[in-house]
Amino acid sequence: MSRLFIALYLDEDVDILIAPLLRARGCSVATTQEAGQLQI
Repeated sequence: MSRLFIALYLDEDVDILIAPLLRARGCSVATTQEAGQLQI
């Protein structure tokens, strides 16, 4: 059985604390904050 690969981009409406939890499960995650695109 092959593994499912998921890449996610979390925008500023999603809590950034979710990113490390998803990464721990093998997902590729980028956040708006990490990309320097946060709109204040």
